Amino acid sequence: MINSRWNAFITLILAFAFLSACNTSEEDTENAAEDLPELKVDFRVPDQTGVGESVELTAEVTYGGETVEDAEVAFEYWKSENEESSKEVIPEYKGEGEYKASISFEEEGMYEIYSHVTAEGLHTMPLASIQVGDGALPEEDSKEHEKQPDGLSIHFKEPDQPLSNDETELVTQLEMDGAALEAAQLRYEIWKAGEDDANHQWAEAEELSAGEYQASHSFPGSGTYTINVHVENESGLHEHQEFELSIE
Repeated sequence: MINSRWNAFITLILAFAFLSACNTSEEDTENAAEDLPELKVDFRVPDQTGVGESVELTAEVTYGGETVEDAEVAFEYWKSENEESSKEVIPEYKGEGEYKASISFEEEGMYEIYSHVTAEGLHTMPLASIQVGDGALPEEDSKEHEKQPDGLSIHFKEPDQPLSNDETELVTQLEMDGAALEAAQLRYEIWKAGEDDANHQWAEAEELSAGEYQASHSFPGSGTYTINVHVENESGLHEHQEFELSIE
């Protein structure tokens, strides 16, 4: 009888210890997600301009609330529905986290502009639109599928020196209103420049920690690949964002 009571007592202590360890692990995960610094880009572009007029583009880059002085920034722009003829300009750093460049447009129409920003091992690319010449400005919801909803951040971590035919870890951090976006479904759509839709490959990501999703993929050859990050969840979120990755 004494042994039975003693065994029950030991079992009870072990159960309490196990539950305490689980709670500590969950708290550590939550605290890590809360402390995760965020790469933010305030991309400022005028709504409208005239043909041949100089337009100033500004990207203000911060990481964890601090200005970033050594970010890699490029502005890519093209006339709507003609992305294959895009042009790129490298801005100058002007201080206080601001990167600026001036461009002009030779034809009337609606233009799209990406601000490609890489810093602290993260990559983000906010999109803006500008009307050149006469024409109605786009309605707020006209690009609803291209632009991310307010509060959503998709941070693709660019791998270090990825090689062809090697397993490459693709990692993306998702945040909504500054907090880790958990329990989402994330897929990577991958293709090499110039390939048709039939050659697109897919990689399903797994959430390894709060808001961080990872998948492995082997690139069949060197070159420039497009990584389209698709994000969905049970609340009806369905967004995507494209990134470029060079494979050696």
